[in-house]
Amino acid sequence: MNHPVEKLKEDIIQRTKEIRELAYSKFAMAEFPLDISFDLKGGTAGKAGMVNQRPTLKFNLAFADSNLPAFLSDTVIHEMAHIVEMRLHGESSHGYRWATIMYILGGIPTRCVQYEHSVQTNRRSRNNVYQCECGKVFHLTNVMHKSIEKRPRVHCKGRELKFLGIEFDKEI
Repeated sequence: MNHPVEKLKEDIIQRTKEIRELAYSKFAMAEFPLDISFDLKGGTAGKAGMVNQRPTLKFNLAFADSNLPAFLSDTVIHEMAHIVEMRLHGESSHGYRWATIMYILGGIPTRCVQYEHSVQTNRRSRNNVYQCECGKVFHLTNVMHKSIEKRPRVHCKGRELKFLGIEFDKEI
């Protein structure tokens, strides 16, 4: 879509202010500071949390750019519901309290929103290729690979796995 970056930020900040004002009135909350950043990358549209004891929202502009109406109506409310729950209860999850807050703020409580996201990243998945003594080949994640490096494991009826190398086969 290629919306101007400053316009995206302005729209997100405005929507965040609207939702925050709604939260103040619906939950009889005192005003609170809120930091917003736009440096979130990867496959996550938004993230809420506490940074240096301050409520903070992080947004992924690539998602906002390709899905602005849905982003403003879903993601901003989703993340603000986390902030409101943290302010009211000291923690947040995707549980009943968060879902109730989502409804009250005008959102539909879903844990993840499926956006069309065509932004390419420079990351590639990494397959660690192992072969069992019986001949079977296994493609393992980095987590499993590191675990095997620390403590060798057996597979396939007690036979050891032999590390063959790394294969970069797909971009993610």
